[in-house]
Formats: sequence, structure tokens, C-alpha cells
Amino acid sequence: MKYTLDVVDPLTGEVVKQIETEAVLVIPVKNKLRYLRKEGWFLGFQRFFINLAMDRELTHADFKVLSYLLGIMDFENFVMVSINEIAKQTGLSKPTVIKSLKKLRDKGIILIEKYGRRNCYKLNPECVWRGTFSKRGKKILEFKLTTPP
Repeated sequence: MKYTLDVVDPLTGEVVKQIETEAVLVIPVKNKLRYLRKEGWFLGFQRFFINLAMDRELTHADFKVLSYLLGIMDFENFVMVSINEIAKQTGLSKPTVIKSLKKLRDKGIILIEKYGRRNCYKLNPECVWRGTFSKRGKKILEFKLTTPP
């Protein structure tokens, strides 16, 4: 299903352009644009969520880990969190979190990269996006180039 979204100037309320998309924008309603940087939001693509729901290999634990990552995802889909913190916040064991992260990586949903001595995670920008829409195409290409075959 295609949707036409209006991009509205937050100061004037004027529609500045329209974008045709298959996405659903999840965003809190606030009266000032500056609040968007403080409030949690992301752009989610319906096809991705339908495919998740139909994937019989994903467990409840996998969904909990993914939901937590989505909930704390920063701009350009970057997530910096320890496995211990994910386990603590989701109520899962550390081995279960590790297994879920590997499964999400193998399905192309997340990318796991070393950042110093810690892991950082990047969610696939073809599935969800948080950031400037003009940078999304570049990040999709980067994700594909760094994803193992």
C-alpha cells in the first residue's frame, strides 16, 4: 500500500513537499520540532514488520531484543548498549540475548560491529530508519557493503 505524506514546516504549518512511501511514520505528537530529538521516534516499513510476523524462526526472545534495540536506537540507526544491559532490561539471560543478536544479524536485521572494546549495533535502514531521510540511501549502501554474505 502506498501512502502520500506531507512534509510540514513546523513553524508555519505549510506543506513544503509530499513524499510517496510504503512506510508508516511512528512519531510522538509535539508542537515544536526540537522535541523530536528528545522524544523517541523512527520510520518503520510495513513490509519489514509483516515479514517479521511471518518468520517462524524468530522467538519471543528475539522479538524482545529487537524491540529493545528499536526503543533505544539513536540517529542513523546506531545503538550502543552492552549485552548485560539488554539482558537486564528485557529480563532475558545473557546467553539468550547473544543467541538472539546472532539470529537477528544472520537475518540481515542488524549489523554487529566492534567499537573499541564494545559491540555496537546498527539496524538495517531498509527496515527502519531514524535520521535525516536524505542520508538513508547512503546508509543502506553502507549496510549492504558491511553485511557478511
